[in-house]
Amino acid sequence: MKIVLKVIGAFILGFILISGVNLILRHTGFISPRYVEIDHQVYVTVQEYQNGMRADLQSLRLEYEAGDRERKDAIRATIIRRFAAYPEDRMPQDLQIFYRALLSGKI
Repeated sequence: MKIVLKVIGAFILGFILISGVNLILRHTGFISPRYVEIDHQVYVTVQEYQNGMRADLQSLRLEYEAGDRERKDAIRATIIRRFAAYPEDRMPQDLQIFYRALLSGKI
């Protein structure tokens, strides 16, 4: 009976130790960045994300084009930052042209 209790106790202790080490490694970031990068890549390829980003970029473009000079200057940095967060090859052609013109200072 004592041997059975020792074996069960060893399994429980081993499980606790392995779980603790795993928790510590995830909390310190030793394992987490790989999972976060994979999660981000999956998220970016989801169609709802694509549609949402395109709609957001399109509304920013329309807001920029409708604004006066002061408004355009105020939101220029925000627009560039939002466009930079989205892959240019996934943008529709009109947004690519707008983004390049904005970066070059033509508009």
